[in-house]
Amino acid sequence: MEQEFIKHLASADYQLFAVVAGMLQVMAIITGSTYFAINIIVYYIVIPLSYVAYIGKKFVLPMAILCVVAIIGYRFIPNDYLATSKYFFDKSVEFLKYSGGLIGANYIQISVYICVYVALLPYLFIDLVKKRKKRLIVWGMLILVYAFYYLFVAERVFELVKPMIERYR
Repeated sequence: MEQEFIKHLASADYQLFAVVAGMLQVMAIITGSTYFAINIIVYYIVIPLSYVAYIGKKFVLPMAILCVVAIIGYRFIPNDYLATSKYFFDKSVEFLKYSGGLIGANYIQISVYICVYVALLPYLFIDLVKKRKKRLIVWGMLILVYAFYYLFVAERVFELVKPMIERYR
Protein backbone atom coordinates (compact mmCIF):
# COMPACT_ATOMS: atom_id res chain seq x y z
CA MET A 1 0.00 0.00 0.00
CA GLU A 2 2.82 2.41 0.86
CA GLN A 3 4.53 1.88 -2.50
CA GLU A 4 1.22 2.37 -4.31
CA PHE A 5 0.57 5.55 -2.36
CA ILE A 6 4.02 6.97 -3.06
CA LYS A 7 3.71 6.07 -6.75
CA HIS A 8 0.55 8.20 -7.01
CA LEU A 9 1.57 11.04 -4.71
CA ALA A 10 1.40 13.47 -7.63
CA SER A 11 -2.38 12.93 -7.66
CA ALA A 12 -4.45 15.57 -5.90
CA ASP A 13 -6.80 12.82 -4.69
CA TYR A 14 -3.95 10.99 -2.94
CA GLN A 15 -2.75 14.22 -1.36
CA LEU A 16 -6.25 15.04 -0.13
CA PHE A 17 -6.61 11.50 1.25
CA ALA A 18 -3.31 11.93 3.12
CA VAL A 19 -4.47 15.22 4.64
CA VAL A 20 -7.85 13.87 5.76
CA ALA A 21 -6.40 10.59 7.10
CA GLY A 22 -3.69 12.59 8.87
CA MET A 23 -6.25 14.84 10.55
CA LEU A 24 -8.23 11.81 11.72
CA GLN A 25 -5.04 10.23 13.07
CA VAL A 26 -4.16 13.42 14.97
CA MET A 27 -7.68 13.50 16.43
CA ALA A 28 -7.24 9.87 17.53
CA ILE A 29 -3.95 10.69 19.26
CA ILE A 30 -5.39 13.78 20.98
CA THR A 31 -8.47 11.92 22.23
CA GLY A 32 -6.59 8.74 23.17
CA SER A 33 -8.75 6.75 20.79
CA THR A 34 -8.02 4.89 17.56
CA TYR A 35 -8.13 5.93 13.91
CA PHE A 36 -11.00 3.48 13.37
CA ALA A 37 -13.10 4.94 16.20
CA ILE A 38 -12.49 8.55 15.17
CA ASN A 39 -13.27 7.72 11.55
CA ILE A 40 -16.62 6.18 12.52
CA ILE A 41 -17.47 9.00 14.95
CA VAL A 42 -16.71 11.67 12.34
CA TYR A 43 -18.40 10.03 9.34
CA TYR A 44 -21.35 8.36 11.08
CA ILE A 45 -22.14 10.91 13.81
CA VAL A 46 -20.46 14.32 13.47
CA ILE A 47 -20.86 14.93 9.74
CA PRO A 48 -24.52 13.82 9.52
CA LEU A 49 -25.41 15.92 12.58
CA SER A 50 -23.49 18.86 11.13
CA TYR A 51 -25.82 18.87 8.11
CA VAL A 52 -28.77 19.53 10.38
CA ALA A 53 -26.83 22.19 12.29
CA TYR A 54 -25.82 23.86 9.02
CA ILE A 55 -29.45 24.37 8.02
CA GLY A 56 -29.93 27.14 10.55
CA LYS A 57 -28.70 28.78 13.71
CA LYS A 58 -31.57 27.50 15.83
CA PHE A 59 -30.31 23.95 15.29
CA VAL A 60 -26.67 24.61 16.20
CA LEU A 61 -26.85 24.36 20.00
CA PRO A 62 -29.17 21.32 20.12
CA MET A 63 -27.08 19.56 17.46
CA ALA A 64 -23.82 20.41 19.24
CA ILE A 65 -25.22 18.96 22.46
CA LEU A 66 -26.55 15.90 20.64
CA CYS A 67 -23.20 15.42 18.91
CA VAL A 68 -21.26 15.56 22.20
CA VAL A 69 -23.74 13.19 23.86
CA ALA A 70 -23.53 10.80 20.89
CA ILE A 71 -19.74 10.80 20.94
CA ILE A 72 -19.58 10.30 24.71
CA GLY A 73 -22.30 7.67 24.52
CA TYR A 74 -20.48 5.91 21.73
CA ARG A 75 -17.44 5.47 23.95
CA PHE A 76 -19.58 3.80 26.61
CA ILE A 77 -21.29 1.23 24.41
CA PRO A 78 -21.29 -1.94 26.52
CA ASN A 79 -19.66 -4.00 23.76
CA ASP A 80 -16.14 -2.68 23.45
CA TYR A 81 -16.46 0.48 21.35
CA LEU A 82 -13.05 -0.07 19.76
CA ALA A 83 -14.11 -3.47 18.44
CA THR A 84 -17.42 -1.95 17.30
CA SER A 85 -15.53 0.85 15.55
CA LYS A 86 -13.22 -1.61 13.83
CA TYR A 87 -16.23 -3.65 12.66
CA PHE A 88 -17.99 -0.58 11.19
CA PHE A 89 -14.72 0.69 9.70
CA ASP A 90 -14.10 -2.66 8.01
CA LYS A 91 -17.66 -2.62 6.61
CA SER A 92 -17.09 0.92 5.34
CA VAL A 93 -13.88 -0.17 3.62
CA GLU A 94 -15.74 -3.09 2.01
CA PHE A 95 -18.42 -0.68 0.76
CA LEU A 96 -15.82 1.75 -0.60
CA LYS A 97 -13.89 -1.01 -2.37
CA TYR A 98 -17.08 -2.40 -3.88
CA SER A 99 -18.18 1.08 -4.99
CA GLY A 100 -14.74 1.79 -6.40
CA GLY A 101 -14.87 -1.42 -8.37
CA LEU A 102 -18.09 -0.27 -10.02
CA ILE A 103 -16.44 2.85 -11.45
CA GLY A 104 -12.85 1.64 -11.79
CA ALA A 105 -11.48 3.58 -8.82
CA ASN A 106 -9.16 2.25 -6.15
CA TYR A 107 -9.76 2.55 -2.40
CA ILE A 108 -8.02 5.90 -2.00
CA GLN A 109 -9.77 7.48 -4.97
CA ILE A 110 -13.23 6.29 -3.98
CA SER A 111 -12.60 7.35 -0.37
CA VAL A 112 -11.93 10.90 -1.56
CA TYR A 113 -14.91 10.88 -3.94
CA ILE A 114 -17.40 9.67 -1.33
CA CYS A 115 -15.94 10.79 2.00
CA VAL A 116 -14.84 14.25 0.86
CA TYR A 117 -16.60 15.37 -2.30
CA VAL A 118 -19.96 13.69 -1.73
CA ALA A 119 -19.84 14.58 1.98
CA LEU A 120 -19.51 18.27 1.01
CA LEU A 121 -22.51 18.25 -1.36
CA PRO A 122 -25.21 18.66 1.32
CA TYR A 123 -23.53 21.86 2.55
CA LEU A 124 -23.51 23.27 -0.99
CA PHE A 125 -27.09 22.13 -1.56
CA ILE A 126 -28.26 23.81 1.68
CA ASP A 127 -26.55 27.05 0.64
CA LEU A 128 -28.17 26.88 -2.80
CA VAL A 129 -31.64 26.22 -1.37
CA LYS A 130 -31.31 28.92 1.29
CA LYS A 131 -29.79 31.31 -1.29
CA ARG A 132 -26.84 32.22 0.90
CA LYS A 133 -25.05 34.41 -1.62
CA LYS A 134 -21.92 35.11 0.43
CA ARG A 135 -21.41 31.42 1.12
CA LEU A 136 -21.96 30.58 -2.54
CA ILE A 137 -19.19 33.04 -3.41
CA VAL A 138 -16.94 31.21 -0.93
CA TRP A 139 -17.91 27.88 -2.55
CA GLY A 140 -17.00 29.30 -5.94
CA MET A 141 -13.64 30.49 -4.64
CA LEU A 142 -12.93 27.09 -3.03
CA ILE A 143 -13.74 25.32 -6.28
CA LEU A 144 -11.47 27.68 -8.22
CA VAL A 145 -8.62 27.25 -5.73
CA TYR A 146 -8.95 23.46 -5.84
CA ALA A 147 -9.09 23.49 -9.64
CA PHE A 148 -5.92 25.63 -9.74
CA TYR A 149 -4.22 23.28 -7.27
CA TYR A 150 -5.35 20.21 -9.20
CA LEU A 151 -4.19 21.58 -12.55
CA PHE A 152 -0.95 23.35 -11.61
CA VAL A 153 0.34 22.34 -8.18
CA ALA A 154 -0.52 18.70 -7.35
CA GLU A 155 1.98 17.14 -9.76
CA ARG A 156 4.81 19.29 -8.40
CA VAL A 157 4.21 18.23 -4.79
CA PHE A 158 5.73 14.83 -5.46
CA GLU A 159 8.89 16.50 -6.78
CA LEU A 160 9.14 18.45 -3.51
CA VAL A 161 8.61 15.53 -1.14
CA LYS A 162 10.44 12.83 -3.12
CA PRO A 163 13.85 13.63 -1.51
CA MET A 164 12.28 13.31 1.96
CA ILE A 165 10.65 10.00 1.06
CA GLU A 166 13.92 8.63 -0.29
CA ARG A 167 15.84 9.82 2.78
CA TYR A 168 13.53 8.05 5.26
CA ARG A 169 13.17 4.72 3.47
